Amino acid sequence: MVKSMTGYGKAQNVTELGEISVEVKSVNNRYADMNIRLPRFLNFAEDRIKKTIGEYTTRGKIDMFISVITAENSGKKVLIDKDLAYSYINAFRQFCEEADIKFDISASRLMSSDVVSVEHEQREDEEVWAFIEPVVRQAMEAHTRARSVEGEKLKEDLLEKVENIRNNVSEIERIVPENIENYRERLLQKVNEVLENYELEENRIVAEVAVYTDKVCVDEEIVRLKSHLVEVGEILCSDGPVGKKLDFIIQEMNREINTIGSKSNELKITRLVVDTKTEIEKIREQIQNLE
Repeated sequence: MVKSMTGYGKAQNVTELGEISVEVKSVNNRYADMNIRLPRFLNFAEDRIKKTIGEYTTRGKIDMFISVITAENSGKKVLIDKDLAYSYINAFRQFCEEADIKFDISASRLMSSDVVSVEHEQREDEEVWAFIEPVVRQAMEAHTRARSVEGEKLKEDLLEKVENIRNNVSEIERIVPENIENYRERLLQKVNEVLENYELEENRIVAEVAVYTDKVCVDEEIVRLKSHLVEVGEILCSDGPVGKKLDFIIQEMNREINTIGSKSNELKITRLVVDTKTEIEKIREQIQNLE
């Protein structure tokens, strides 16, 4: 299935690690250019994430944003430094005795000091990745579906343009013999006008027309152009990346139609060549969005 390089996908999941959110978007690019934004504690997973993205796409500028909102008490432990607490109490009691004031210290005041600390539970990288990977894949699957939908739209439009080119080439193929015959008649008429009563040998006319025919013959170009059109259709209906293959073939098609245009001085053919080049250029622009 043909896929566009432009797409968007998002996935969310609530896990023991917290609420994981993954958002991915992409635009066309000649190569694979990945930019991953993620919390610092997930830095270890960046290469794994890029490898996972590579399983779903081969080209494009891909931006992925990962956020993790941890639950309020998730993976946290409250620790009380008892030795430090007793040291505070003894120090306060001694001070109060020396200052001759009433000893009064509340537990809440004591707890607000550095006696209390919160320790975040340390998880192994593999355990954290087990939570992250499924959400990354869900986002990439959504992203791939979006690219496939866009790719199918592009494919339909490209096939329509291919058909337009095919019709133009068929018309050129039909006109070329007429063009040669018209040239023969014009040549004979001009010769007769110049020479009037002088009879020119038919062989001379035939030879001149043969030279002209050789100069304007576009049979090979038409055959190659038709072959390229068939190949474009086959590639568009194939699986896997198609953009680079199509880009090469479009260059070849443009070369053939330019040759046809340079060999012809017939106005009808010139117009068809211009129309065909316009369609080829439209195709060239659109396939820049295909993977």
